Amino acid sequence: SDSGLILSSTDIMADHIGAELNFIGVLFQKIQEEPAKKLYYANFAKSFLDKHLMKWVPQFVKDMKEAAESSLYKELAQVTGHLLYTMTESL
Repeated sequence: SDSGLILSSTDIMADHIGAELNFIGVLFQKIQEEPAKKLYYANFAKSFLDKHLMKWVPQFVKDMKEAAESSLYKELAQVTGHLLYTMTESL
């Protein structure tokens, strides 16, 4: 990818929500660690959020909250949705 980041395990699908949330987390970490490239990573993160994650995760979160029988998964869905909106707003 353009980010130069790769998955370290072939057991994880690149489009798995966990891998994608980890990827966005890495981008936010790089924003903090590499001030000279802050704008590059911030733009990359914003683009990834806007053009990819925010296209399907809100519906995923809604479906998960409705289908989950466990309060743990309902709360996990809620926190995931809130986290993504917070990230989007911060860029």
